Amino acid sequence: MTPISPHSGNCEDCALRRQLCEASTLFEEKVIELSTIREAGCSLQYINDFSRVCEHLLGCVLNNTPAGNCSIMLFDELRQQLFLVAAGGHDDAGYVIDIKDLLSHKNLRYGFKSGEGIEGQAVQKREVMLDNGTEDGSAVDRAERRGTGPGSRLSVPLMIRGKAFGVLNLCHSAKNAFREQDLNVIHILANFIALVVHAALEHEKLKISEEKYRVISEYSNDGIVILQDGFHIYANPRYCELTGYDARELRSIPFHSLVFGSDSGEPASSDLPALDFRFLQEPLETRLITRWGDRSSVEISASEIVYDGTKAVIVIVRDLTDRKRLEEQLLQAQKMEAVGTLAGGIAHDFNNLLQAILGYGELLLRDTGGGNRQQQKLQQIVSVAKRGAQLTRQLLTFSRKIEAEPQFIDLNLQIEDLKDLLVRIIPKNIDIEIRLADGLKIVSVDPTQIEQVIVNLVVNARDAMPDGGRLIIETANVILDEDFCRANMETTPGEYVLLQVSDTGLGMDRETQQHIFEPFYTTKGIGKGTGLGLAIAYGIIVKHSGHIECESTEGTG
Repeated sequence: MTPISPHSGNCEDCALRRQLCEASTLFEEKVIELSTIREAGCSLQYINDFSRVCEHLLGCVLNNTPAGNCSIMLFDELRQQLFLVAAGGHDDAGYVIDIKDLLSHKNLRYGFKSGEGIEGQAVQKREVMLDNGTEDGSAVDRAERRGTGPGSRLSVPLMIRGKAFGVLNLCHSAKNAFREQDLNVIHILANFIALVVHAALEHEKLKISEEKYRVISEYSNDGIVILQDGFHIYANPRYCELTGYDARELRSIPFHSLVFGSDSGEPASSDLPALDFRFLQEPLETRLITRWGDRSSVEISASEIVYDGTKAVIVIVRDLTDRKRLEEQLLQAQKMEAVGTLAGGIAHDFNNLLQAILGYGELLLRDTGGGNRQQQKLQQIVSVAKRGAQLTRQLLTFSRKIEAEPQFIDLNLQIEDLKDLLVRIIPKNIDIEIRLADGLKIVSVDPTQIEQVIVNLVVNARDAMPDGGRLIIETANVILDEDFCRANMETTPGEYVLLQVSDTGLGMDRETQQHIFEPFYTTKGIGKGTGLGLAIAYGIIVKHSGHIECESTEGTG
């Protein structure tokens, strides 16, 4: 039988108590750690606000560690130097960097370089660096302590994917302030702070990036849409303006139902499959049909993207209406310039021939006795030659071969002086209405040429109303702005005087309107017009740095 010591029971009790005490201490430490993690985890609710995140994390450090003050510093890879992001203490108001300064790297408070001080060493070595205020430690540590008085400092690297992108610094005024058990909590806090600060920073970057692209999209002059399975899931304001539908309505409208091929009115679904835009290596010119049934010329380009984790297509829709109009104006101006040059050259040479015919004709008239048949024939020759000379003068005016003699005039007075002439050339079945603006500005023009423009416009309106109607002549002061001048390239912004002649006649189709200012173009029958009236008006107005245009609809004048 084995003898039993009278003290063995007490030893077992002591061992058990020690185990219970250790377990209790360990449990308390774990509870503290979990409580600290829970408190730090509350910072996630501020993940979209970088400043609030930093403030909350600093408060968590101060509440759960012996630190009297603490700071978060991030590492600038380019400069290999730490800069201050946030700092605070029990008796300190605190500091948090402005997120815009952080992302733009402006106004940064730089501090320790890599390897310098315990802060720089923590980044370089990726280890916890502790200075408890003793004389132990490296020469660098001792140099850092000089002049700062006794105290404890702790720097913990903030690690992301095995790389130190910053440090958490804790300070206390007393020596040996940080114990072994504190280091566990601080290490856990540092790991959590690294994740949260990095996530908050990435969130801010994403937010700014999204804001930038939102502004670009919303204020773009091009329509921007994102399609999935051929349907609109996003449309910017410009695209809504082009189509006439709002973003909510577009969600139920297939993109192909709005896009028409350039050569037909059929939907271009065979050319533009829902997601296979890979063939669109170059922009495609097509037509877009609006909710009102209008078809506008557009240019589309597309790219495949991933949107919300799903395959999608982003399409850029550019309105070509203004460009097409400018191209037509340029083509028209070039054509008119070429025709004017040709007409001017021919008219000049033809005028020389007519002057010779007139001269010899008048000499023959002088040598021939009056009353005979020969003289009558000569008078017909001279009369026809004079009409030919007048025609060549009109051509020379159109081609700008005859220089204007501008004067400062009141256009209202010019129209008043012409009223008697206009009444004689307008039949009685046409009512004339003259609306002259008060305070009309003075203009610098050639009075004779402007009279010719007015008469030509009135005669053209008269001929458009064979069964009678109403002719309106009106004036007004107008200002041509930048938008108008961009759409009409020969004009410059500024103050102008408007002369408008309108009628209730037959009107013109679009094809006719494209040619009305061309010399010798006329819709009248043979022998009823020279086709020069509007061409001359065009030449005179352009020569006076003005602008002339026609608006007409068949049947309404």
